[in-house]
This record gives sequence, structure tokens and C-alpha cells, in this order.
Amino acid sequence: MKIVFDLITTEFVIWVIAAIVLAIWTAYYLRKPLSFHDKHVFVTGGSGGIGKAIATEVIKEGGRVSLFARGQYGLEDAKNEIVLKTNCNPNSIQIFPGDVNDSLGTLTKIIDDSEKNHGPIFMLVNTAGYAVAGRFEDLSVDNFKAMMSVNFMGTVSVSKVVVPRMKNRGEGVVVLFGSQAGLTGIFGYTAYAATKFALRGFAEALSMEVKPYNISVTLACPPDTDTPGLIMENKTKPKETCLISDSSGVLPAQDVAKQTLEDAKMKRFLSTNGFEGKILTTVCCGMAPITSYFELAIQVLFAGICRAVSAFYLIRFDNIVKAEKNKSEQSKRK
Repeated sequence: MKIVFDLITTEFVIWVIAAIVLAIWTAYYLRKPLSFHDKHVFVTGGSGGIGKAIATEVIKEGGRVSLFARGQYGLEDAKNEIVLKTNCNPNSIQIFPGDVNDSLGTLTKIIDDSEKNHGPIFMLVNTAGYAVAGRFEDLSVDNFKAMMSVNFMGTVSVSKVVVPRMKNRGEGVVVLFGSQAGLTGIFGYTAYAATKFALRGFAEALSMEVKPYNISVTLACPPDTDTPGLIMENKTKPKETCLISDSSGVLPAQDVAKQTLEDAKMKRFLSTNGFEGKILTTVCCGMAPITSYFELAIQVLFAGICRAVSAFYLIRFDNIVKAEKNKSEQSKRK
């Protein structure tokens, strides 16, 4: 009798767990995503790379875009390219030359001008940033300061102007571009990773502040992406960094843009690409905001397994660094 009772109890528990997982899964996939149709999206770093790719996808959905970046000619080229690709009304794209480190007064005027024609900013996408890779001793203090100024403070400055407007309206989306290097420190990225780790802390705190105002924050953490910025970055990237980065491959900017927008529509906090990205965000979720109970269930169930998998990657990376060190020492002896 006891055996029968235990079997019934076990089966009941399994069915309850299955029902809970199914309910969470259903709620996850039946959530109505946000729409960018007839909405104003402001993109920093919009003249190329991921920024331009995001603008293209928004225009395809019928949204309006303001591109903000340094260089008038680059912005004009980006606008013309998007118009040709999407056959959209050229008036749906505005361009604003400037720097994310301009004064708050200058940034405020740019934001004001963008909203005069396109209406209130519904989504702010901060893609402006760059990387200089190198061994710690080879990077100057100015490298650290410059990257922190653009990657972190530039994002903070533009957000400082836009977020209060979103709070006043009671809606909005803020997308911050971190990196997988902002989830785990990698050889050659002592400066760059520091700026992206700072963005994560900013994103988590900001998310908690703006959530009651119906504003979501999405932190995109893509791997290496095929952009002009990556070409420049590769010029100083140590061999160890190249070998480690090769494990994730290089993604087209359009793929990163599509995934980021999909996650932003669903108000997910962490956005990444590919299987390795999912492992990394699961391992590194920590105290990240809970924006999906389905993802929370996955993180709770698989965090340990993902940590074990990530350990193999870390061991491999350490072996790469050690092997390159040995090669260097051997070449010096010759």
C-alpha cells in the first residue's frame, strides 16, 4: 500500500511541476510584444554597425528613427542606405551629428529637435562605443579614461536626458549595449571589459528605478560582431584575445540587431545571441532583474550545469594564454 501511495505522490508531484512549467512557458510565449510601428526610436552610434542595423529593422516595422553619431557624412550615408534597403519615406529618418560626451545642454537640444518632428522618444538605443584591446601593461591610462568616457559616461549622459521624459509619459524602452566581455573578463580587455561591467551595474540599478513607470531596460551582450568597430579593434588585439574570441565566432550586425529588438519587445533584461551566449547569461544572471518567469525557471534549473560547461571554456582559455606565453618565452631564447 505504501509503495502505491509513494508512486501516486511522485506522479502527482511530476504532474504539478509539469503544469507549472507549461503555465510559465505559455505565459512567456503568449505575452504580447511591444510594437515599434509609428514609434520614435533614438539610436546613438547610428551611422554604422549595430546602430544602423537596428535603425533598419525599426524602419521595416514602420517606426521613425533618429540617428545620432559623430560625422555628418557617415550619417547621411547611413540614411541613404536604409532608405534604399527599405524603400521608406526619407522623412522617417532624422540625422543628428554630435558626440555622446557633448554637454547636457547640447544633448538636450538635440533630443528636443528630434522630438519636434518624430514625437516623444519611445525607445532609446545606446550603441555608441568602441574597444581598444591590449595587454594591461600596453594600455595607457588615457585608453582607460577614453573608453570609460564614451562607453559608459556617453550612455549615461544621453540616458540622463531621455529617461526623465519617459518617466513623465509613463512608458519607454532603454537599450544599453554591453558585451559578452561585460559578463566575463577576457584577456586583453582590462579596459574595455571594465566599461561594460560598469554598464551592467548601471542597467540593473536603472531597471529597478524605472520599472514602476512602465519603462523596461534591456542590456544587450553580443559576441564579436561584424562592424567597422571590430576591424579597428582587431588592429591591436593580442593573439590570445583573438584565439579566445574565435570560440564565439563573428556575427552579422543584422543578426544582433534582430535579437536585441526581439528581446527589447518582450522587455527582457539580458539579451544575447547563440548557445554560448545563453550559457553565459544563465551563469552570470546573479541578481539581474526578473523579466521572465520562464527564463527564471531555466536559470534556476540549469545554472549549475551551465557553470560546469563554462568551466571547460575557462580552462581552455587559460590553456591558450599559457601556451602563448610558452611560445613567447621559447622565441626569446632563440
